[in-house]
Amino acid sequence: MPYEVFSPFTRCAQIHGAHSNLEEASACHAEIASHINGDMPLWKSTGKYIHVIAAVDKSGIQRAFTKREKRQAKALVLSQEAILTEKETITTFSNIAKMYHEALKLIQISHISLEGAFDYENKEKHFWSTDAGIGQAFAYAQQAVFTLELSLKALLEVNGKLVRVSGKRRQDWETHDLLKLFQLLDGSEQQHLEQIWRSLSSSNCWSSNTFSDFLTSIKKSYIDWRYIPDLISTDLSIDISALSSASDIVLDVVTSSFRESSPIKFDITSRIYPVCENLDTIRIPKRVIVEGQVCSVKIPDGFDPDSIVEVVIQSEFYFKDYIMADFHQDVTARFKKSQVESYYGIEGEKVALTGWSTDAEPHTLDSASHREVLKRRPLYELKPRTLRGLVYNLTRSIDKYGQLLKVNLMLDDYTYYTVVDCLFITEGEREKVAKLQLGDEITISGQATLLNGRPITLVGPSLVEKC
Repeated sequence: MPYEVFSPFTRCAQIHGAHSNLEEASACHAEIASHINGDMPLWKSTGKYIHVIAAVDKSGIQRAFTKREKRQAKALVLSQEAILTEKETITTFSNIAKMYHEALKLIQISHISLEGAFDYENKEKHFWSTDAGIGQAFAYAQQAVFTLELSLKALLEVNGKLVRVSGKRRQDWETHDLLKLFQLLDGSEQQHLEQIWRSLSSSNCWSSNTFSDFLTSIKKSYIDWRYIPDLISTDLSIDISALSSASDIVLDVVTSSFRESSPIKFDITSRIYPVCENLDTIRIPKRVIVEGQVCSVKIPDGFDPDSIVEVVIQSEFYFKDYIMADFHQDVTARFKKSQVESYYGIEGEKVALTGWSTDAEPHTLDSASHREVLKRRPLYELKPRTLRGLVYNLTRSIDKYGQLLKVNLMLDDYTYYTVVDCLFITEGEREKVAKLQLGDEITISGQATLLNGRPITLVGPSLVEKC
């Protein structure tokens, strides 16, 4: 199982990829320490080093060390401060703000209004058609506002503003008021956010006012949506896309602020490097935002989930470190093949992407992602596919006369990190799985049903081979 070196804002997957064994991760950690003369600072909230070795699963999610891995760590003489043997708990505003922001992308809703939500005589006015759907929309509105609140507190946290003043029962930052949180920032920090907000005004109608004006208009939205029964009128609405973009901006500044204050600087595109006066600035990564039409999508063959998909965009709107740059130049965004929903079916569409670029490759986006949830209807297609993965379940359906009807094989697919239900109906098809066992690694070809490019079922298997 892989390992990564974590920090509050970076990890190996963003820099050079996960390590296949603990020895490699230990060497990576030692290299980081060597850049600051071995004096690795501690992260106060955890008591661990600011960079620690963590075990992860194949999806990159942290897991606890096994007993064998703990023994191995002890044999490698790794200090307790250098490793996260247990699954990390939520310890900082920065961590939880990023979790909320990622969760905000899961539901494709851009606007929520209470108007008509309780008008049961006219179902067409409902935001969703069921009570459960309406309830989820209300909870989602609270989440959108709370995400921005957490993001602002994360920025205060990174800049050392979350201090507790003795003698005060309630601290200034212990509030849901978004404007008050913004006003706790230094003047230069406020101006930086305002500058970024203004830079986006040309492409977003909601950002034509100042960032402080925007926060003033929604400063008590969390209370409003949390205590809906107290409302006298139902004239209440919320712009989810504006809140999501605001959180995105603040979290970008959180990350850049941490990088500036960290004793270690990062090159997202290649390696970790030390701080020095003669550092070659060509390799320093810069934050890039690009909008434009997708010209082409080049998907590599094979089963490697980390192979690179190249999406070429004819840019109409290009910012580097929030400074307007060249227009009308092709930009190549790089996605991992496993991120199929990010690139599948977007050729010819207009997109807004963010990522990291260097002066050496100014029109290449690494660690690319969509600035907002890609709004598309579920796209089901039937296409031939060849998949590779592990057999983790086999079930047989028998009719009332004891005759075998079909075999269901559940494939844990490597390429797209998904589970595919493979059906074997005919006698000839069933013979192909007669000798398979749980845990076998196989290659299988057939007609796959795709949901936004990700296979969910496969029928008519023409090839089944053990790897």
